[in-house]
Amino acid sequence: MSGKKQHFIPKHFLKEFVVPDGNDKLWMFRRESAKPVAVFISNAAAIRYFYSKPTNSNIPSLDDLITKYENQLKFYVEDVRAIHRGEIIPPQLISEIAAHLMIRSAHIRDIFELCFSEIITSIEKFTSRDGVMFECFKAHRHSVPLKFEEMVTNHFKLHRLNQSTHLSPKAAARILYFAIREDFDILNDIASDTIPLLSHLLQGECDRISRTTHTRVLKRELAPNSWKTRLEVFNWKVIKFPTENAVLPDCVVIARIKTAGRHI
Repeated sequence: MSGKKQHFIPKHFLKEFVVPDGNDKLWMFRRESAKPVAVFISNAAAIRYFYSKPTNSNIPSLDDLITKYENQLKFYVEDVRAIHRGEIIPPQLISEIAAHLMIRSAHIRDIFELCFSEIITSIEKFTSRDGVMFECFKAHRHSVPLKFEEMVTNHFKLHRLNQSTHLSPKAAARILYFAIREDFDILNDIASDTIPLLSHLLQGECDRISRTTHTRVLKRELAPNSWKTRLEVFNWKVIKFPTENAVLPDCVVIARIKTAGRHI
Protein backbone atom coordinates (compact mmCIF):
# COMPACT_ATOMS: atom_id res chain seq x y z
CA MET A 1 0.00 0.00 0.00
CA SER A 2 1.07 3.59 -0.53
CA GLY A 3 2.66 5.56 2.28
CA LYS A 4 2.71 9.21 3.28
CA LYS A 5 6.06 10.01 1.67
CA GLN A 6 5.73 9.54 -2.07
CA HIS A 7 8.80 9.80 -4.31
CA PHE A 8 8.66 11.83 -7.50
CA ILE A 9 12.05 10.27 -8.36
CA PRO A 10 11.87 6.46 -7.86
CA LYS A 11 13.95 4.97 -5.06
CA HIS A 12 15.63 2.57 -7.47
CA PHE A 13 17.10 5.65 -9.19
CA LEU A 14 18.11 7.25 -5.91
CA LYS A 15 19.96 4.22 -4.59
CA GLU A 16 22.84 4.73 -7.06
CA PHE A 17 23.49 8.13 -5.46
CA VAL A 18 23.69 6.88 -1.88
CA VAL A 19 26.86 7.87 0.00
CA PRO A 20 28.89 4.65 0.50
CA ASP A 21 29.04 4.78 4.30
CA GLY A 22 26.24 2.38 5.15
CA ASN A 23 23.82 5.00 6.47
CA ASP A 24 21.50 4.85 3.47
CA LYS A 25 21.84 8.60 2.95
CA LEU A 26 22.55 10.76 -0.06
CA TRP A 27 23.50 14.40 -0.59
CA MET A 28 20.64 16.74 -1.39
CA PHE A 29 21.12 20.23 -2.80
CA ARG A 30 18.56 22.94 -2.09
CA ARG A 31 18.31 25.98 -4.33
CA GLU A 32 18.34 28.40 -1.40
CA SER A 33 21.43 26.84 0.19
CA ALA A 34 25.02 26.70 -1.07
CA LYS A 35 25.83 23.54 0.90
CA PRO A 36 24.30 20.09 0.43
CA VAL A 37 22.67 18.21 3.30
CA ALA A 38 22.72 14.45 3.93
CA VAL A 39 19.23 12.96 3.95
CA PHE A 40 17.88 9.43 4.18
CA ILE A 41 16.84 7.98 0.86
CA SER A 42 13.28 7.63 2.18
CA ASN A 43 13.10 11.44 2.58
CA ALA A 44 14.87 12.47 -0.63
CA ALA A 45 12.81 13.59 -3.64
CA ALA A 46 9.64 12.80 -1.70
CA ILE A 47 6.59 14.86 -0.74
CA ARG A 48 3.77 13.89 1.58
CA TYR A 49 0.86 12.54 -0.45
CA PHE A 50 2.33 13.94 -3.67
CA TYR A 51 0.23 11.62 -5.85
CA SER A 52 -2.68 10.49 -3.70
CA LYS A 53 -4.01 9.96 -0.21
CA PRO A 54 -4.99 6.55 1.19
CA THR A 55 -8.35 5.21 0.05
CA ASN A 56 -10.94 3.46 2.18
CA SER A 57 -12.02 1.20 -0.67
CA ASN A 58 -10.47 -1.71 -2.52
CA ILE A 59 -9.74 0.57 -5.46
CA PRO A 60 -5.97 1.20 -5.61
CA SER A 61 -4.79 4.80 -5.23
CA LEU A 62 -2.59 6.49 -7.83
CA ASP A 63 0.47 5.89 -5.65
CA ASP A 64 -0.45 2.20 -5.46
CA LEU A 65 -0.57 2.07 -9.27
CA ILE A 66 2.78 3.83 -9.56
CA THR A 67 4.38 1.51 -7.00
CA LYS A 68 3.12 -1.53 -8.91
CA TYR A 69 4.41 -0.06 -12.18
CA GLU A 70 7.82 0.59 -10.57
CA ASN A 71 8.21 -3.07 -9.74
CA GLN A 72 8.46 -3.74 -13.47
CA LEU A 73 10.22 -0.50 -14.42
CA LYS A 74 13.16 -1.16 -12.08
CA PHE A 75 14.11 -4.22 -14.15
CA TYR A 76 14.23 -2.02 -17.26
CA VAL A 77 16.50 0.39 -15.38
CA GLU A 78 18.81 -2.43 -14.30
CA ASP A 79 19.01 -3.70 -17.89
CA VAL A 80 20.05 -0.23 -19.08
CA ARG A 81 22.64 0.07 -16.30
CA ALA A 82 24.16 -3.23 -17.43
CA ILE A 83 24.88 -1.90 -20.93
CA HIS A 84 28.55 -1.04 -21.43
CA ARG A 85 29.87 2.34 -22.40
CA GLY A 86 29.64 3.03 -26.11
CA GLU A 87 26.92 0.45 -26.71
CA ILE A 88 23.49 1.24 -28.12
CA ILE A 89 20.52 1.20 -25.73
CA PRO A 90 17.42 -0.54 -27.13
CA PRO A 91 15.06 2.37 -27.93
CA GLN A 92 11.94 0.50 -26.76
CA LEU A 93 13.56 0.01 -23.37
CA ILE A 94 14.83 3.52 -22.73
CA SER A 95 11.73 5.22 -24.18
CA GLU A 96 9.58 3.48 -21.54
CA ILE A 97 11.82 4.78 -18.76
CA ALA A 98 12.13 8.31 -20.13
CA ALA A 99 8.42 8.72 -20.92
CA HIS A 100 7.43 7.64 -17.42
CA LEU A 101 9.90 9.87 -15.63
CA MET A 102 9.07 12.92 -17.72
CA ILE A 103 5.36 12.73 -17.02
CA ARG A 104 5.92 11.82 -13.38
CA SER A 105 8.30 14.71 -12.70
CA ALA A 106 7.51 17.19 -9.94
CA HIS A 107 8.80 19.89 -12.27
CA ILE A 108 5.94 19.31 -14.71
CA ARG A 109 3.49 20.17 -11.94
CA ASP A 110 5.33 23.44 -11.33
CA ILE A 111 4.98 24.23 -15.04
CA PHE A 112 1.22 23.57 -14.89
CA GLU A 113 0.88 25.90 -11.92
CA LEU A 114 2.95 28.64 -13.59
CA CYS A 115 0.88 28.44 -16.78
CA PHE A 116 -2.43 28.67 -14.92
CA SER A 117 -1.13 31.60 -12.88
CA GLU A 118 0.11 33.48 -15.95
CA ILE A 119 -3.21 33.03 -17.76
CA ILE A 120 -5.19 34.31 -14.79
CA THR A 121 -2.83 37.26 -14.31
CA SER A 122 -3.16 38.19 -17.99
CA ILE A 123 -6.96 38.14 -17.79
CA GLU A 124 -6.89 40.26 -14.65
CA LYS A 125 -4.57 42.84 -16.26
CA PHE A 126 -6.74 43.01 -19.36
CA THR A 127 -10.01 43.51 -17.50
CA SER A 128 -8.55 45.99 -14.98
CA ARG A 129 -7.86 48.59 -17.67
CA ASP A 130 -10.60 51.23 -17.70
CA GLY A 131 -12.96 50.78 -20.61
CA VAL A 132 -10.80 48.16 -22.27
CA MET A 133 -13.75 45.92 -23.04
CA PHE A 134 -15.72 48.85 -24.46
CA GLU A 135 -12.73 49.85 -26.59
CA CYS A 136 -12.98 46.52 -28.40
CA PHE A 137 -16.25 47.72 -29.92
CA LYS A 138 -15.23 51.24 -30.87
CA ALA A 139 -14.16 50.12 -34.33
CA HIS A 140 -17.74 49.02 -35.04
CA ARG A 141 -20.02 51.88 -34.02
CA HIS A 142 -22.39 51.62 -36.99
CA SER A 143 -21.88 48.09 -38.30
CA VAL A 144 -22.07 44.59 -36.89
CA PRO A 145 -18.68 42.82 -36.72
CA LEU A 146 -18.52 39.91 -39.15
CA LYS A 147 -17.48 37.46 -36.44
CA PHE A 148 -20.47 38.41 -34.30
CA GLU A 149 -22.85 38.13 -37.25
CA GLU A 150 -21.38 34.74 -38.21
CA MET A 151 -21.82 33.46 -34.66
CA VAL A 152 -25.49 34.53 -34.53
CA THR A 153 -26.16 33.14 -38.01
CA ASN A 154 -24.71 29.75 -37.12
CA HIS A 155 -26.73 29.68 -33.91
CA PHE A 156 -29.93 30.50 -35.82
CA LYS A 157 -29.30 27.79 -38.38
CA LEU A 158 -28.45 25.21 -35.73
CA HIS A 159 -31.63 25.79 -33.72
CA ARG A 160 -33.85 26.94 -36.64
CA LEU A 161 -34.73 30.10 -34.74
CA ASN A 162 -35.71 31.99 -37.88
CA GLN A 163 -38.77 29.71 -38.18
CA SER A 164 -40.02 30.59 -34.70
CA THR A 165 -38.97 34.26 -34.55
CA HIS A 166 -39.63 35.19 -38.20
CA LEU A 167 -36.39 37.16 -38.10
CA SER A 168 -33.55 36.76 -40.51
CA PRO A 169 -30.21 35.86 -38.88
CA LYS A 170 -28.75 39.14 -40.13
CA ALA A 171 -31.54 41.20 -38.55
CA ALA A 172 -31.25 39.28 -35.28
CA ALA A 173 -27.50 39.85 -35.21
CA ARG A 174 -27.99 43.60 -35.69
CA ILE A 175 -30.61 43.82 -32.92
CA LEU A 176 -28.49 41.81 -30.47
CA TYR A 177 -25.30 43.67 -31.25
CA PHE A 178 -26.70 47.17 -30.77
CA ALA A 179 -28.59 46.08 -27.65
CA ILE A 180 -25.27 44.95 -26.18
CA ARG A 181 -23.60 48.22 -27.26
CA GLU A 182 -26.33 50.26 -25.62
CA ASP A 183 -25.88 48.58 -22.22
CA PHE A 184 -22.18 47.76 -22.51
CA ASP A 185 -21.10 50.29 -19.91
CA ILE A 186 -23.28 48.42 -17.39
CA LEU A 187 -21.84 45.08 -18.47
CA ASN A 188 -18.33 46.49 -18.31
CA ASP A 189 -18.86 47.76 -14.75
CA ILE A 190 -20.14 44.34 -13.67
CA ALA A 191 -17.19 42.61 -15.30
CA SER A 192 -14.72 45.08 -13.77
CA ASP A 193 -16.01 44.20 -10.29
CA THR A 194 -16.49 40.47 -10.78
CA ILE A 195 -13.50 39.32 -12.81
CA PRO A 196 -10.77 40.58 -10.40
CA LEU A 197 -12.54 38.79 -7.55
CA LEU A 198 -12.79 35.61 -9.63
CA SER A 199 -9.11 35.95 -10.62
CA HIS A 200 -8.09 36.29 -6.98
CA LEU A 201 -9.99 33.13 -6.08
CA LEU A 202 -8.50 31.22 -9.01
CA GLN A 203 -4.96 32.31 -8.10
CA GLY A 204 -5.43 30.59 -4.75
CA GLU A 205 -6.58 27.48 -6.59
CA CYS A 206 -3.56 27.24 -8.95
CA ASP A 207 -1.77 24.66 -6.81
CA ARG A 208 -4.87 22.48 -6.50
CA ILE A 209 -5.65 22.80 -10.22
CA SER A 210 -2.10 21.84 -11.24
CA ARG A 211 -2.05 18.93 -8.80
CA THR A 212 -5.42 17.64 -9.99
CA THR A 213 -4.43 17.98 -13.65
CA HIS A 214 -1.15 16.15 -13.09
CA THR A 215 -2.71 13.24 -11.22
CA ARG A 216 -5.52 12.94 -13.79
CA VAL A 217 -2.94 12.61 -16.58
CA LEU A 218 -0.96 10.03 -14.62
CA LYS A 219 -4.07 7.96 -13.93
CA ARG A 220 -4.68 7.78 -17.66
CA GLU A 221 -1.12 6.78 -18.68
CA LEU A 222 2.02 6.23 -16.62
CA ALA A 223 4.17 6.17 -19.75
CA PRO A 224 2.28 7.84 -22.64
CA ASN A 225 2.48 5.81 -25.84
CA SER A 226 2.70 8.95 -27.96
CA TRP A 227 5.80 10.04 -26.05
CA LYS A 228 7.38 6.60 -26.27
CA THR A 229 6.83 6.50 -30.02
CA ARG A 230 8.58 9.85 -30.45
CA LEU A 231 11.50 8.83 -28.26
CA GLU A 232 12.03 5.53 -30.07
CA VAL A 233 13.15 7.29 -33.27
CA PHE A 234 16.33 8.57 -31.58
CA ASN A 235 19.63 6.74 -31.22
CA TRP A 236 20.42 6.09 -27.55
CA LYS A 237 23.95 5.32 -26.40
CA VAL A 238 25.78 4.93 -23.08
CA ILE A 239 28.51 7.57 -22.79
CA LYS A 240 31.26 8.26 -20.29
CA PHE A 241 30.39 10.84 -17.68
CA PRO A 242 33.13 13.50 -17.37
CA THR A 243 33.53 13.23 -13.55
CA GLU A 244 33.10 10.69 -10.79
CA ASN A 245 30.31 12.73 -9.22
CA ALA A 246 26.88 13.44 -10.67
CA VAL A 247 23.73 15.29 -9.74
CA LEU A 248 20.35 13.61 -10.12
CA PRO A 249 17.99 16.41 -11.23
CA ASP A 250 14.25 16.37 -11.62
CA CYS A 251 14.62 15.68 -15.34
CA VAL A 252 15.73 12.62 -17.23
CA VAL A 253 17.17 13.18 -20.69
CA ILE A 254 20.24 14.87 -22.14
CA ALA A 255 20.25 14.94 -25.95
CA ARG A 256 22.71 15.86 -28.69
CA ILE A 257 20.88 16.66 -31.91
CA LYS A 258 22.70 16.64 -35.23
CA THR A 259 21.27 18.96 -37.87
CA ALA A 260 22.71 20.33 -41.10
CA GLY A 261 26.09 18.82 -40.31
CA ARG A 262 26.23 20.45 -36.87
CA HIS A 263 25.65 19.25 -33.34
CA ILE A 264 23.35 21.16 -31.01
